[in-house]
Amino acid sequence: MTAEQLRKSILQQAISGKLVPQLDSEPAVEQLGDAPAEVPFEIPGKWKWYKLKVIGETKTGKTPSTNNNLLYGNYLPFVKPADISEKMTISYRKNEISEEGVRYSTIAEKDDLLMVCIGASIGKCALNIKKACFNQQINCLSPKTNISSKYLLYTLNSNFFQTSVLNSAGQTTLPIINKKKWENLFLPIPPLPEQKRIVAKIEQLLPEIDKLAEAERSFEELKQTLPKKLKASILQQAISGKLVPQLDSEPAVEQLGDAPAEVPFEIPGKWKWYKLKVIGETKTGKTPSTNNNLLYGNYLPFVKPADISEKMTISYRKNEISEEGVRYSTIAEKDDLLMVCIGASIGKCALNIKKACFNQQINCLSPKTNISSKYLLYTLNSNFFQTSVLNSAGQTTLPIINKKKWENLFLPIPPLPEQKRIVAKIEQLFTLIDKEFPVQG
Repeated sequence: MTAEQLRKSILQQAISGKLVPQLDSEPAVEQLGDAPAEVPFEIPGKWKWYKLKVIGETKTGKTPSTNNNLLYGNYLPFVKPADISEKMTISYRKNEISEEGVRYSTIAEKDDLLMVCIGASIGKCALNIKKACFNQQINCLSPKTNISSKYLLYTLNSNFFQTSVLNSAGQTTLPIINKKKWENLFLPIPPLPEQKRIVAKIEQLLPEIDKLAEAERSFEELKQTLPKKLKASILQQAISGKLVPQLDSEPAVEQLGDAPAEVPFEIPGKWKWYKLKVIGETKTGKTPSTNNNLLYGNYLPFVKPADISEKMTISYRKNEISEEGVRYSTIAEKDDLLMVCIGASIGKCALNIKKACFNQQINCLSPKTNISSKYLLYTLNSNFFQTSVLNSAGQTTLPIINKKKWENLFLPIPPLPEQKRIVAKIEQLFTLIDKEFPVQG
């Protein structure tokens, strides 16, 4: 049972007479006004069903004319639906109604109940803790002296009463319940001493439910963030030579091109640091002129940054480039790596799985035959490389890394057999993570 389900259950038990014991010493409630023709649910013998209009005075709010500045000032707060929270509290943001304006609004006294009676937030209800005015989208209940305002607060927020409000409002685009319908809704009323005991018990339990709700929120946040953190950790281990064992039987990598002046982190002895331009051919995309329809057709897909997802995949929506248009764009072959190199999504990188063209916001790496494309995919998506890209792009409003800077970034390269073992291990672990934390929705 979730915290919210538990909260609802406690309020239902409270208004059913099951939350605190019935005491013989407490007097029975006198029936005032009509009883319901059909009892909504069983209540103890000493309890009675009352309409809201029997419980106290009901009234609807009013808004003073906004064309008259004299009606607005610094005398009383003015409560609107947005000020009433689902936590049964009111935000008194400021005093907005003048002393003169009060004549053209409606006053709620301390310990009155205010409920939204129109729109998406219909049913939101809170205890008014200071004298205030309120607008026409809110109804007010001023309880009699023998009724606990706090008991009413919890009863009006119960599933039973909230459902009564919605049923009376009707299933329309803009649900609304007028004062007449609202004041004729029924509530179960226990003896006043029991009302107070019920309130005390609810307020003893609610903080514990709040703790449970916070724990649930923390757990949900963890479920959202943990898979990403686990995968990031796995990739860092992978590119540090710690994910699979080092095998003596595998050859060392030959140093090609410059090594970094300062090693970013330790890697095994057989590994080497390579610049991207040593790993393979690098190129930047191009967009054929949109003024020439002959360059667009049904020959090759055209990849844009939005087509590259954070899941390291590409959405090939349709073939957009004509055979003629290919001359004015850039081709990525199967197993090339495509990375966004400008804007908010800079660093997004995926493995190209079929021949395609791509635009000028994307750079491409075509790896040599002795480099695994999938190893590069995971390395380019590692926190290490993503940070290298961002640092080279600069902290500007529109981050951008040109091809020259990009192709001079370093990657750690293990022997090819180890690259393949690393890829297999990553994919095994990622599958387990995805199974344990399936994507919601």
